[in-house]
Amino acid sequence: MPVRPSHALSVMLLGLVITAGCSNAATSAAAVPGATSQVADDRVGSEATGTAGSTSTTAIAGTHADAGDDQWDASAEVAITLRDGGTIGGVGTAVEGDVVTINAAGTYRISGSLSNGQVLVDTSDGDLVRLILDGVAISNATTSPVWVVNAEKVVVILAAGSQNTLTDATDYLYPAADVDEPNAALFSAADLTITGEGSLTVSGNHNDAIASKDGLIISGGDITVTASDDGIRGKDYLVVTGGTLTVTAGGDALKADNADDAALGYVAITGGTLDLTAGTDAIDATTAAIVDGGSLAISAGDDALHADVRLEINGGTIDIDRSYEGLEATQVVITGGDIDLVAEDDGLNVAGGNDGSVANGPGDRGPGGGPGGGMGEMAIEGYYVEISGGTLVIDAGGDGFDSNGSASITGGTIVVRGPTSNGNGAIDVNGEFVVSGGLLLAAGSAGMAETPGMSSTQAYLNLQFNAGQVAGTVVSISSADGTPIVTFAATKPFQSLVFSSPDLESGASYDVLTGGSVTGGSLGGMYLGLGSSGGSSVGSVTAAAE
Repeated sequence: MPVRPSHALSVMLLGLVITAGCSNAATSAAAVPGATSQVADDRVGSEATGTAGSTSTTAIAGTHADAGDDQWDASAEVAITLRDGGTIGGVGTAVEGDVVTINAAGTYRISGSLSNGQVLVDTSDGDLVRLILDGVAISNATTSPVWVVNAEKVVVILAAGSQNTLTDATDYLYPAADVDEPNAALFSAADLTITGEGSLTVSGNHNDAIASKDGLIISGGDITVTASDDGIRGKDYLVVTGGTLTVTAGGDALKADNADDAALGYVAITGGTLDLTAGTDAIDATTAAIVDGGSLAISAGDDALHADVRLEINGGTIDIDRSYEGLEATQVVITGGDIDLVAEDDGLNVAGGNDGSVANGPGDRGPGGGPGGGMGEMAIEGYYVEISGGTLVIDAGGDGFDSNGSASITGGTIVVRGPTSNGNGAIDVNGEFVVSGGLLLAAGSAGMAETPGMSSTQAYLNLQFNAGQVAGTVVSISSADGTPIVTFAATKPFQSLVFSSPDLESGASYDVLTGGSVTGGSLGGMYLGLGSSGGSSVGSVTAAAE
């Protein structure tokens, strides 16, 4: 989208056009609504409020967790010893061949191995079933090794120090053509919780590795899964509050897919250490995806974090080393956390629903059209990004910071290393783009360069070079008295640089240098309060805010 200067000041010196106080060309969008979302369970999450204060369009329901789910009387445990041709059960169980069925609520400590067997849970009472895995190895050549057919809810506890493995069949044998359950190595038709201090390795050769038709909570354990399709899936919700998860999936790594209830279909991460490698999305939620904590390392073939409706990041550390698009949802709200992402196409993309970007291929992006947003000057009502805190570093091959609706920055720090192609921009906002706080540095190509809009209250500078600058170029901005404001060391070619900061004073003059070198700690190549050495002046500019 081209930049339309309003009362801008432009200076051309040594091949550089420096513009202060330009608005973008987008038409006004609908007012950006506020954001409040809550996971209604004190073990799971907390309330996070956005910049305005109205409620979110997505209501987040509570989970199935209850105090005492992971506590029990050891004297009441029922021991189950698995052994090919000789499994030993106990009260509340029935053994037939290499299949043991748990038919009553209670606490069961399971150990031993089955080379081609199964543990079934099928209870009709309304109490909890606890499965303590204490050195279990179960494989099955025709179906799922652990199948919860019916229960009020089930808690799988990984005994401290234990190593447990589950391996399912590549091809399942179903009793009829219209039967498709179970479809995961650990499959539950009831609410499921996994916790404990042991380890669990799950190989989902047929479809998913771990799946629940209701809700799924992971609060502990060292869990490693591989799956031909989705790694860990909760239909109603998937909540991770702790533990260590290593997921390698041909489909989505973590997923919630209930599309029938607006209060369900969400993924919430409030703690834990997650290493996610996915053929499609690393995190995929039909409604909302919320990150309140934890440490996430992500490599994704499609979106790193995707929600059809709302993506909210309030904390945690998120490192995305590969994605087609980094963050995508209809509404993106960031109040905290440290995010560093690499995207083949758009870095942050406010776009509608499940666009199937990789499945359809570049250029067939659903409502957004081709790369670059594609909606022209038509902002979509209800689409927005709000950033009030945290750090966000984007390295994007397509648009860096892209909204098919509006955008608001009131706090936080954002560094965009945007595209080299003139068909995309470091910033691409179709609606009103308001900057009233925080730090923004966006560098990229000049063909579709954009700046903060007319309603912005924080001053910014817009540097447009007449020719592309090579990777490694250093740009330094300082006040008239020589005080360094910011220095940027480019990691790839660029021709446009936009910078907004509370330290810029509207009406004040700033000197711009290029070349030279800079040392010290940076955020995505941005050095605050540090100048370059050996640079050459290309002129000065007066900062302004619309």
